[in-house]
Amino acid sequence: MNTDDLTRALRDATDDIEPRRSFTTDVVRGGRRRQFRRRMAVTGTLAVVMAAGVVVSVAPWAPTPPAITAAAPNPMLTAATRGDLAGDADLLSDAKAAFTKGMAAAPGADQPGNALIGEPRVYWAGTTPAGKVAIVVQQRESEKGNMTDVDGTVVDLSTVQRIVIGLVAGDQATDRATLVNSAWSSNLGGSGAERLAFLFGPSDRYSIAFSGGPPLHVSPEWKIGDDGRGIREWMAMKDLDGISFHEFPRSVRGADVRVVRAKDPATAGYPGALITLPASLYAEGFDRQSKPIPVRTMDWPQDQPLRAGGAKAAALTDALDVGSELQAAGYGDPLARVGVTGFEVIADLPDGGSVVGIEYVPNDTGSRLYLGYRDAAGKVTKWAYGGPLNAAEPLPVNVRLENGQGTLVAARGAVLRYRVDGDWIDAGKDAALLPANATQVEVTRDGTPPLFVTL
Repeated sequence: MNTDDLTRALRDATDDIEPRRSFTTDVVRGGRRRQFRRRMAVTGTLAVVMAAGVVVSVAPWAPTPPAITAAAPNPMLTAATRGDLAGDADLLSDAKAAFTKGMAAAPGADQPGNALIGEPRVYWAGTTPAGKVAIVVQQRESEKGNMTDVDGTVVDLSTVQRIVIGLVAGDQATDRATLVNSAWSSNLGGSGAERLAFLFGPSDRYSIAFSGGPPLHVSPEWKIGDDGRGIREWMAMKDLDGISFHEFPRSVRGADVRVVRAKDPATAGYPGALITLPASLYAEGFDRQSKPIPVRTMDWPQDQPLRAGGAKAAALTDALDVGSELQAAGYGDPLARVGVTGFEVIADLPDGGSVVGIEYVPNDTGSRLYLGYRDAAGKVTKWAYGGPLNAAEPLPVNVRLENGQGTLVAARGAVLRYRVDGDWIDAGKDAALLPANATQVEVTRDGTPPLFVTL
């Protein structure tokens, strides 16, 4: 039989075989969820034509699917209550009642898959500088289907004991137990609690996390120096029988606090960072808590670059992750969960390169200006710091460039003029690159008298 005869035989033999409508979708369906991916076993048949006479047989092609296993029990649902108040029956009862009441109106409680089952139990209860504190857990309904772990194990999702973890603390005014924070978790790869840290109390000044493994350290902020580069100062958390606790001596900004689990917190990096949940953001939901967005203090549009003198260079953000670049240069917090960039001011330089002043918010203290110097090919060769940005100033961007290349200025919506010694010289609108010997700038907005800024 030649190849044409074989082709016809194959078509005739399989003419009445059709894959189910979802076959292609089932094969390509996938997508990671955290460290896991769903796997669907797809079976089918293959028609095989044997020699002349068209002898046809059908054989399975799919490999034997792996065995489906049950998830390990969640230890937080069975472990004995820990803490120095574990035997205080009244406190445990009050904590469970406060948890149940709070969870009825908790962010995310009405979302599919978050329905609670069983009864709450107190995992830890103890005395802290914040008063009596309890951690309460309760199981929530399981998911359906299977999930493949990174080690290839296929887990029956109905056996995964997913939980919600609640932080209950006394109200200082009434000394009544109140649910002050909570988080949805599971037991895939552990209880999930080891990745969480709660902040609570006035100005989020108390931090609490689950002990175990490398020690826990906490830092109140990404502290920025005069040169624009930042550091974190770390403090060890104190273990209180399975729970680590820390009290900051003064008010903090919860969105800037970070907790890491590492022997050396200075080298921990993002992989060692816990999901830090400030109670001050609790009402805004888990996503907003876990990834607080630094607030811009400038209102200039983010997608409308200001071009000094009609500069032709491309915007810096067109093909660059500014946040990662600034982190690598020491200007950005390596533990930041969300980076926020703002406006850009672009100026062409005489050597064929360009400079871009860009707004970036490195922490919760507001917008700052950073300069990216680029060569003629558009590659950033250097980063520099331009200082804090203040929208109320007549000339918010006012920074002298290196090597005598001039002064970059910008005031969106304003007409600019400058002078060296004598007469005023037109510098256009919005932004300008002034000569290095310019001494003063006139800023004029429609309907208002001009304002003068000395360089």
